[in-house]
Amino acid sequence: LSMNEKFYYYIGTDYSLETIEKNKKKFNSIPNVTFMHSDDIDDLQTSSADLCFLIETIEHMSDEHLQRTLDNIFRLLKVGGKLVITTPNNEDLRLSMVFCPECGAEFHKMQHVRTWERENLKYYLTSRNYTVINIEETWFVDGNNIALNAVRRIMLRVRTKPSHLFAVFQRG
Repeated sequence: LSMNEKFYYYIGTDYSLETIEKNKKKFNSIPNVTFMHSDDIDDLQTSSADLCFLIETIEHMSDEHLQRTLDNIFRLLKVGGKLVITTPNNEDLRLSMVFCPECGAEFHKMQHVRTWERENLKYYLTSRNYTVINIEETWFVDGNNIALNAVRRIMLRVRTKPSHLFAVFQRG
């Protein structure tokens, strides 16, 4: 590599072995990309990452997995490294509960186990030594999907808060 070229390495992690295998097959032609089980990231070098993403993830995590994930990301980030998080904003989990007639279980149709708002996300991350760079309430839009954007415009009229949080935190 010349002095002007940057070398990037991408690591995707998940707690699901099935998801890891699917992603390995889907992205096998992209150089410098690997996937591993979230429990195996202890083997990665401390302070080796510039940027980590948790995209539509933290609302699915149990307390144990969330704490472990955030602690591991903090360990992996270089000083000044960034963590980008997106998550539904102020989601009423009850509205998306479904019932399984076979086993009798009630669960969220997208397997969300928690809801986040700006303040509790800020508190949770700062209590783990992250610094808040920015937390925005936002509506994600798809510039190419006219029907989806029309539905989102209707939602803007009936929902008081934007549907998602987009947050950037930093390791100090």
